[in-house]
Amino acid sequence: MLLLATLLLPLAPRSDDPTWARDVAPLLFRHCVTCHRPGEVAPFPLLTAEDAADHAEQIARACRLRFMPPWSAEPSEPPFIGARGLTEAEIALLERWAAVGAPAGDLATAPPPPRFTPGWQLGEPDLVVSMSEPFVVPADGVDLYRNFVIAVPIESLRYVRGFELRFDNARPVHHAVLKLDAGDSSRRLDARDPLPGFEEMETGEAISPDGQFLGWTPGRMPRLLPEGMAWRLPPGGDLVLQLHLVPTGKPEPLVASVGLHFTDTPITRLPFLMRLGSQALDIPPGAPDYEVVDRYTLPVQVELHSLVPHAHYLGRSVRVAAQLPDGSERTLVAIPNWDFAWQEEYRFERPLALPAGTTLDVRWRFDNSADNPRNPSRPPARVRFGPRSLEEMCDVWIQVLPSGRADFEALQRDYAKKELALLRAGFELQLACAPDDPAARLDLGLTLLQQGDASGAREELARSIALDPANARAHLQLGILLLRSQDRPGARACFERALALEPDHAVAMVELGRLALAEGAVAEAREWHVRAATARPRFFAARAGAALLLDDGGDDAAAVAHYEAALAIDPAANDVRRAYGWLRAASPVEAARDGLAAMELARVLLTAAPDGARELDLLAAAQAECKRFKAAAATAERAVAAARRSGDGALADAIEARRALYARSQPYRQAEGRSR
Repeated sequence: MLLLATLLLPLAPRSDDPTWARDVAPLLFRHCVTCHRPGEVAPFPLLTAEDAADHAEQIARACRLRFMPPWSAEPSEPPFIGARGLTEAEIALLERWAAVGAPAGDLATAPPPPRFTPGWQLGEPDLVVSMSEPFVVPADGVDLYRNFVIAVPIESLRYVRGFELRFDNARPVHHAVLKLDAGDSSRRLDARDPLPGFEEMETGEAISPDGQFLGWTPGRMPRLLPEGMAWRLPPGGDLVLQLHLVPTGKPEPLVASVGLHFTDTPITRLPFLMRLGSQALDIPPGAPDYEVVDRYTLPVQVELHSLVPHAHYLGRSVRVAAQLPDGSERTLVAIPNWDFAWQEEYRFERPLALPAGTTLDVRWRFDNSADNPRNPSRPPARVRFGPRSLEEMCDVWIQVLPSGRADFEALQRDYAKKELALLRAGFELQLACAPDDPAARLDLGLTLLQQGDASGAREELARSIALDPANARAHLQLGILLLRSQDRPGARACFERALALEPDHAVAMVELGRLALAEGAVAEAREWHVRAATARPRFFAARAGAALLLDDGGDDAAAVAHYEAALAIDPAANDVRRAYGWLRAASPVEAARDGLAAMELARVLLTAAPDGARELDLLAAAQAECKRFKAAAATAERAVAAARRSGDGALADAIEARRALYARSQPYRQAEGRSR
């Protein structure tokens, strides 16, 4: 009995035993208290010796299992921002400290706890917007994806350098993604759902803005983007907050708020966001080591900024490597033990240069066996691609920065072919498993159309309509395909059918307008575009089409309003900006002219093409409207030279005629009823 009692006693303390004050506090303060403090997502604080001692064995066990701190990636070079992993020696120290009774040590020698900014971690935001009403996560059931449309009350284009999410209740939030909808598609989806937000994995026309992946996971600290890499937030746009919500066993009401930090510095470095992985997942039950490999060779040199791997419960490991043109290889991120509960954006402290010809190699491994403790199916079931947690995904989002606009556009064109192939393989597998799925037929048809297979696209769209004749989108897309092949009667029938199914279908109205324009019926085209813009005031194609057609028709005052609305929806639409600039500079209607506004429009265009003949031509007309005739003549002379260098003699002659007007102190005026 004496021996048994002795074994149950804690280990006798020694002078070299670890203590909280000397050994443990620095580790907890560095790696844990971001979450383990009052008001944050962790279930208990770890700011004091008493806090830590109460959970000493739990801390040691969680760290030994690599469950805590929540950081799955192996060390990298350059290092990742905010890396939280513990070394083997640090884990052993925590185990020893727990085994000797979690002594506090000399508290007078303990380091001071970190000082956290109360509330918003980036400081007071320039603007805070919130969900309009609470959403209650059900007590039980499957996890869900819920999207919340958040209006942003701004009156002009803003550049966002940082954002921060705050929840009044973060317990049911697994992760969040923030997107931008410059139109109204997300609002329309929201209106169809009786509950706050809408339950879809897809978010309508909402996108990740300007090559930025805007995500949140518990414990991730917000950050400001590098100067010149902000993202654009247009007036009238909506933020769409997608939350992955997990029931906790009781109803959980929550409201999310978004804090936005603005900058006056426009975008000078535009990143590109690409996705590698597969949608053709079909993991057999019991498979212990299902591998997915995807590769992409960069056509241009880039800087690599960050990687975001994503999978669900069956994910076992992921590795992303760069195979360089000289034959060498370097690991970019490696996660040997994937954990669905903790997903990160792995952003390098210093961007990594990758030369053209580098092959990005992504390798995912999945475990669908009964030996996988995270497998949600007992016994294991067949699992295919899908957004739900009982389905599976294997993405890696990769943010790179090309060296300039030409390289950005070259990468964009080349990657589009890769992305279409990825989508096509997924839709084909989906149809192999469910041949009568009309949505998959439609998606495959649209993918084939973008790949240039018009015949295959037409067949798939027709099969989708046969399976679901009431799908207005399928009729619309078939109509667009028929219009491209000059089958105007067939296209009109499709557009009219889509409009009959959905009387407020503004896209069908715009396509009917384009069809009318192709047939020379300009007045009808104008009417359709104005009608579409009235039905959906934040629909870019309708606004831009209405502006251009009204401009052509001489209704300059109405055109101004539509131009303004179109540029608010898409500030990057330079073709619209150019046409609007000419209206402001040279309209025959005095009320439509505004020389200062025209000069600003021209200056924006010149940032992309500093020596462009057409851009200089517009600036000269704007200067003349402001009665700056000497400057206008000099600018026009530069425009003439640029046009002749490009071999466009007709444009050079037209600009020369306008230059002669400016030399006589006369502004240029467009002909009545015609735009440039």
